[in-house]
Amino acid sequence: MRVVLSVAVVVLACAAGLAAQPAALVVLLTFVPQGEAEASAVALPASLVAQPIDLRVSDGRELADPRVLGAGTDDDDRPFPIHASMDVPPFVDQAVGSVIATRRITRAPSASRRLQLRLVRFHVDERNKAVGSTYSAEVQFTYTMFDAGGATLAEGAAAGTANRYGRARSGANCAEVLSDALRDAVGTLLADARLQAAWQSGSARR
Repeated sequence: MRVVLSVAVVVLACAAGLAAQPAALVVLLTFVPQGEAEASAVALPASLVAQPIDLRVSDGRELADPRVLGAGTDDDDRPFPIHASMDVPPFVDQAVGSVIATRRITRAPSASRRLQLRLVRFHVDERNKAVGSTYSAEVQFTYTMFDAGGATLAEGAAAGTANRYGRARSGANCAEVLSDALRDAVGTLLADARLQAAWQSGSARR
């Protein structure tokens, strides 16, 4: 009888421990930047805008689970994981395409310039406060610009960050701050002088 009771106590304790762990927050990834981004407003030369690009995005984050976005904390400061509802690279591909389209840049698979973006960080943190939560996001990628023959014209990196206050454990706020950080990173990319020179000239900068 004592053995049965001991086993029952252990089972109940394990169940209570599992129940104490907050569930993962699943974020529906949508591109919903808030307000205006200063970096995105950088004027682009007309000769650059006139050159279409073949834009491609790959995932270089090397995560065990590529849908992991970050982590948050609940009212008792217990951590929980934040996951994406979909694969991240296709979302980033569409979002970057949306940003460059607003800058009148044409995306074309047959273009004489190919811009390869390698995503190396796409991260969000949520920190629970007495009322609501604070959110911070960071997006980083490396880039390589190729000519029609596959020769490298320029290489570099770009990053963007964003912060905001919002509701506690909010997937919508996660999507917003990630969108802002992504738009900031694309703005930084487009302002890169080395990339602009290679994009316009079609030749490597010496």
